[in-house]
Amino acid sequence: MLLDNNIFSGKIVLLGFLYLHSFTSVVTAEKEKSAEIPKYEIVDKYITYAGATGDVLAYMSKPVKPGIWPAIIVIHDKDGINDEIEEITKVIASHGFYVIVPDGLSQIS
Repeated sequence: MLLDNNIFSGKIVLLGFLYLHSFTSVVTAEKEKSAEIPKYEIVDKYITYAGATGDVLAYMSKPVKPGIWPAIIVIHDKDGINDEIEEITKVIASHGFYVIVPDGLSQIS
């Protein structure tokens, strides 16, 4: 059964925003609590995938350990994918998430 966009889309976006917002404050405090938070070694890279009007560039980060990981889609701001977005993505992935940031500007240039 496909997900009904009317039911889930708003909740998924809100959950993603709240989770990402909480990580921006956690990144600083993380160094103090590093022994308490489980961490995974990660792999990160730029990838491309087929979009509706052509290839889309995206930044991906995930744990190296094989497994089924929950996924988070990060949406960048008007500046596109920058160092801060990459760092946030790596931190989220190090806690056991598959994270992808589609580059909304990749088809414009």
